[in-house]
Amino acid sequence: HFKCCGNGTINWSDTNDEETRRHEACMLIDEYIQQGLPEERVIVLGDLNDLIQEPATNNVFAPFLDLPNEYAFADMAIAEGPSSGWSFPGWPSHLDHLLLSNELFSDFEATSTVVACLDIASFMPGGWSEFDTNVSDHRPVVLQMQVTPLDVGSLQPASQQLVRITDALGRVCRYAPGRLLLYHFDDGSVLKHISLSKQPPY
Repeated sequence: HFKCCGNGTINWSDTNDEETRRHEACMLIDEYIQQGLPEERVIVLGDLNDLIQEPATNNVFAPFLDLPNEYAFADMAIAEGPSSGWSFPGWPSHLDHLLLSNELFSDFEATSTVVACLDIASFMPGGWSEFDTNVSDHRPVVLQMQVTPLDVGSLQPASQQLVRITDALGRVCRYAPGRLLLYHFDDGSVLKHISLSKQPPY
């Protein structure tokens, strides 16, 4: 969730400017991905509180948009489409985004991929008022994509030995399919992923 609000203009001389802070957040995320996850499949998603289709001069997402061979916004077509399909109807704008790293490009380009901003309110008796009061003031943006299975066997050199498994909060736990788990090895390395197999991958 990026900092909200602002006036639509990046004020480079003010480090507390809302747009400047969002731009800085994008730079830090890009740095984290490039340095820490250079070959991993990455999706950055959430309420990023700005427009991806703005002119380059004041586009806080320039750190990603300037690297089209590295990143792509899966929801760009929604952002460039009619306001009726945007994620924040209260002040018609599209603020909720799905950013993909290039390791996912080929999967994303499949004809079976679906990206949509869901109008759940239209299925509720009270319409938008009921949805806004009880669920959120943002519509959900969803991505359905068939992802090429990960070869987990290639992730672990034979010399490594598994020491323990922890959950996302760092608590030691047992393996369970479909959960995000961290696998700690005796050389100090940690692998984080979700496995659907019945048996632990290590």
